[in-house]
Amino acid sequence: MNTIKQGFRPNLNKAGYAHLTFKGVSPKNIPNKQTGELKPANDLVFEVLGAVKGTNQNITITTSLTYHPDNLLGKVLAIMGWVPETVAPALDDEDEFSQEEPQDIDYQAVLESKIDTVYIARLEEKKKRLYSIVVDSMIPYKPAEKVGGTKK
Repeated sequence: MNTIKQGFRPNLNKAGYAHLTFKGVSPKNIPNKQTGELKPANDLVFEVLGAVKGTNQNITITTSLTYHPDNLLGKVLAIMGWVPETVAPALDDEDEFSQEEPQDIDYQAVLESKIDTVYIARLEEKKKRLYSIVVDSMIPYKPAEKVGGTKK
């Protein structure tokens, strides 16, 4: 007997959010849009719960290796609860310009500590049945508390 495998359809809650489980980081190289030269990047891998059992699918968020609070990597790290230490800039008395001391940021350790953490986010359908995660909608998942068999 030949069977047809069910395709991926995300399981969405009433508010339209998908269930995402962080699975880790996968390094990759992506072409520079202007020069075509390959540059290193990270794929942050999330397993998205499918509407049908056995159809979960990995969806990635591709980020640069450079951290800035406003770039994609910075936004995802903030959602995951990581806040960088603030360093007071040293004021140069001669010309009144100040510079912060460079920080060594080990965000890989932060990401590794978040493996199997669950988030929810909206998904955007790019092409038929190809989805991307809407990072600005992503939040840590907190299941509703149950009291005596009913939701609180």
